[in-house]
Amino acid sequence: MSLSWTRRFCSVLAITVGLLAHLLCQTVSAVSVTGFSPSFGQPGNVINIFGTGLSGASVAEFNYATPTPGDFVVVSDSQLQVVVPIGATSGSLAVVVGGIPFVSPSPFQVAPVVTNFNPQSGIAGTQLAIFGANFNALSTTVVFSGTNASVKATFIAPTEVAVIVPTNAATGPITIMTSAGTNVSTNIFTTGTLPTIAGFSPIVGTNGASVLISGSNFLPPAIVTFNGVTAKATITASTQLSAIVPAGATTGPISITTSNGMFTTSSNFITSAGPIITNFSPTIGEANTAVTISGFNLPSATSVTFNGKAGTITGYSANSLEVFPPAGSGVGPVEVFTPSGNFTTSNYFTNATGPIITDFSPTLGPVGSAVAVDGINFTSATTLKFGNVAASPKLVSATQLSVLVPAGAVTSPISVSGNSTTYTSSSNFTVTTTKPVITSIVPPSGVRGQSVRINGANFTNLTASAVQFDGVTTTYQPPTSTTVLTPVVPAGASTGYVTVNNTSGSGVSAALFYLQPWITGFGAPGGIVNSTLLLNGRSLTNVSSVTVNGIAYEFTNSNTQIGAVIPTNATTGLVEIVTPGGIFISTNQFAILPKIYSFSPVIGPAGTVVTIDGTSLFNVNKVEFGGVSATPTFVSTNEVQVAVPSGAESGPLTVFTQYGSDISSNDFTATKPTLLFLRKSVFPTLATTNDEVTFTLTVTNSGPSIATSLIVTDSIPAGLIVFGANATVGSITNRGGNLLWTFPILDTNDSAKMQVFATASAPAAITNLAHLGFAEGNLNTDSNFSFAFSYFVNTAQQTISVQVETNSDQLLLSWPVSPAAFGLEISTNLAVSNAWQFAPIFITNGLNCFTDTISGPAKFYRLAW
Repeated sequence: MSLSWTRRFCSVLAITVGLLAHLLCQTVSAVSVTGFSPSFGQPGNVINIFGTGLSGASVAEFNYATPTPGDFVVVSDSQLQVVVPIGATSGSLAVVVGGIPFVSPSPFQVAPVVTNFNPQSGIAGTQLAIFGANFNALSTTVVFSGTNASVKATFIAPTEVAVIVPTNAATGPITIMTSAGTNVSTNIFTTGTLPTIAGFSPIVGTNGASVLISGSNFLPPAIVTFNGVTAKATITASTQLSAIVPAGATTGPISITTSNGMFTTSSNFITSAGPIITNFSPTIGEANTAVTISGFNLPSATSVTFNGKAGTITGYSANSLEVFPPAGSGVGPVEVFTPSGNFTTSNYFTNATGPIITDFSPTLGPVGSAVAVDGINFTSATTLKFGNVAASPKLVSATQLSVLVPAGAVTSPISVSGNSTTYTSSSNFTVTTTKPVITSIVPPSGVRGQSVRINGANFTNLTASAVQFDGVTTTYQPPTSTTVLTPVVPAGASTGYVTVNNTSGSGVSAALFYLQPWITGFGAPGGIVNSTLLLNGRSLTNVSSVTVNGIAYEFTNSNTQIGAVIPTNATTGLVEIVTPGGIFISTNQFAILPKIYSFSPVIGPAGTVVTIDGTSLFNVNKVEFGGVSATPTFVSTNEVQVAVPSGAESGPLTVFTQYGSDISSNDFTATKPTLLFLRKSVFPTLATTNDEVTFTLTVTNSGPSIATSLIVTDSIPAGLIVFGANATVGSITNRGGNLLWTFPILDTNDSAKMQVFATASAPAAITNLAHLGFAEGNLNTDSNFSFAFSYFVNTAQQTISVQVETNSDQLLLSWPVSPAAFGLEISTNLAVSNAWQFAPIFITNGLNCFTDTISGPAKFYRLAW
C-alpha cells in the first residue's frame, strides 16, 4: 500500500466517521516503507528495512504478491532488521502495521535456486532448460563446470530459464547467477554424447504398447531394449524417442545404445505378453467383498486366484476385473490367468474371516465421547476394547460400529474380536480429559507475528494465558470450535513447545515449534584454531550445521548458545547456522586469528630470514621485530618467512593480519655490528723440520652486540703440514686446503680459541694468515685479519762449523744459510749476560761465514735468532 493510497483512505474515513477516524488516519499515514539495504540476499541474510512508524510492525513479508513472512527485530521507529526466510521469492517487501500492509517502492531480489534441469546431459550446443526460482529477466547467467566463462540465459519465467551448453563444458554441477546471488545445483550435468534416459511414460504396458522415452543424446542409429529385448524405436528429437514394447519382453530396465555408449534406467518398466495388474482395491475383505483389479489385458482372464485359491469373476471392462475372493484364502498375492500368460501381484490381499478395523473417527476424545469404527465383518464382532478396557459397541452396519469411550480407557489402540480372531488398529485412540490436547501445529515452524493453526481438542474454558509459545503468552482469534485455535506467534517467542491452557489444565505440543534462529553476537570477534567459537542467540535448538566461510565446524548447542570448535582449515568469513526453523547468516565476519608456535632462528642481524611456524598465518601482512615492521617474503597457512628489518630491536615477534595479531611467547634477539678481534700466534716460532708447532687463534668480542654465524678461515700455506686442530667452541673442517672454524654465537666480552697443530718437512719461513667473518659485521674491519710467522730449519742449519785455516792464525766459522737468518754472537766472558755481541758475517757459497783470530783471550760463539 503506497502512502498516497493511505491518505485517500484516511480522507474517506475522516469524512465518514469524523474526528476519531481523522486521528486514526494521522497515526496510520505516519507509516511508510521507504527502502531497504542490501537490495538482494539469500535465505539467512539479514537486511534492513527503512521507513517511518515501523516500531508498530507485526509482520514483515517478502514478495507481497505471494508473501513469505520473515522474522524481524525493531531497531528503531525507522528501521527493522529482517532475516530472509527459506522459500522467499523476489518481489516487493511489505511491513504490516495495524493490520495494514505498507509495501516497498522497489522489489527485493532473492538469490536464485536451482531445483532441476532437462536434459540431464548433452554436448556443446544442446539447449538446457533450468528450473528453480528467483530467476531474473535481465541478469541471469550460467557457468558450467570446466569453464570460467558465464553464459547468458534466456529468461522464460521466474522459475525457468534456458541456456545453450558452451564449448569446453565439463561434467559437474552448474552454477546460476543473478544480480542477487549465486546458486550451485545439487545434481550433475553430464557433458558429452553419451545417451541418457531421464524418464519414460507410461511406466506399465503390455507387449506392443507404445512408450515415450525422454532424455538426451538420442542420436541415430539407436538401439532400445526392454529388459534385454530389442524394441522398434523412432527418434523424434535428440531428447525424445518412442518405442514399441517388443514381444517377449519382461519386466525390467530400459536401455538405449548409440555409437557413443549405452545408458540403462535404474527403474523397471513393467510389462508382459499377458495380463498386467497395476492395482487392486480393497486390499482387505471377505468372501462377499467385490475386489476391483486394474491393469492391462484383463478381459481375457480365465481365472483369478487369491493366495492360490480361485475367486469368482463377476465383471469385465477394458482394463479391469471385478472378482469375489474365495472363503478362507487368508493373506497372499492376487494372480490373474489368461491364455497369453499370468501375472502375480507383489502386494497381498487379506481375506478376513473375522472383523477388521480399517479406520476410526475421531482419533481422540474424552471418556464417554462417541467414536465411529469402520471396517468389515462387524456382524461377527463379539468384543471391542480400548486397550485392555472393554467397551459396548453398537452395530450400525457390517462395516461400521458406534461406541462410547469406556470409563478407565487410556490412550491405546482399538481392538475388535470375533470368529476366533482379534484385529488391533495400527494407530492409537487418544483419550483426553477436559484439559486441552494438541495433536498438531500447522505449519510446524514459523516466525514471530505469523498466524498458525493448532489442532487438538478441549479448547474451551481457556485461561487468560490460553496459548503460549515457549512460555510466552500470545493472542489468538476467537475460536469457532473446540478443536482449532489460530494464534499469532508472539514477539518474545523462541523455539520451544506450544502450550494451551484452560481451567482444567494444560496441553503441550508433542513436538517443538521452531522459530527462525538468530545470532545476536559472538563470544569474541575472532579466535585461533582449536579454540571455541561461542555464538549467542535465540531459537538455536537442534542446529544441524555451523559453517564459517563455508567450512563446517563441530559444535554443541542449547537454545541460546552454540559452542563450535574452530577447525585447522578455518578461514575468516560469515557464520551460517541451519535449524529446522530456518537459516541465519551473521552480518559480521568471524575472524580466524594467527597463532605463533615457534620461530627459527631466534637470533640474527638485519637480513636474517626467520621462519615462523604456527596456524592461520595465511593472511599475515606484517611482522614486527621489537616494533620495527617487515613485510613477509613467503606466507602460507602454517608458515611465514620474513627477513629481519634494518633497525630491528630485540623482543617478541608480532604477526599481523587484517583481522588480528599474535605475539610470540619468546624473544628474538636482534644483533648489530660489534667489535671483534682476531689474534693469531705460533709456538715455537722456530722449529726443526718434523718438529710440531702450535698455532693459536683467539676471537674476542668487545661488544656492544652478540656476534652470530662466526667463521674463521685459516689458509694453510704451502710447506705447512697440518695434522690436528681443536677449538673451545664450534667445529673445524678442512675444505680445499683451508681450515674453516665455525661457531654460532659469541657473546659480548667473551672469547673463543682454536689451536692448529702442524709441522714442515723441509726448511721454510711460513706465513700463516687467518680471516674472521660474522653476520653482523665488524666495527673495525682491520681486526678481521691476523697472521703468524713460523720458521723451520734442519740440524745443519743450526750447527756452527769451526775451521782453522792452514798456515794462519785465522779461525773460520760457518753455517748454512737458512730461512731463520741466524746471526753469530761472540762473548769473552760468559759470566756477564750482556757481554754477547753480534759479529759481522758474510755469505759465500750458501754459507754464513765469519773469520776471527785464534790469538787473544778466549772467545765463545753462538748462533742467535
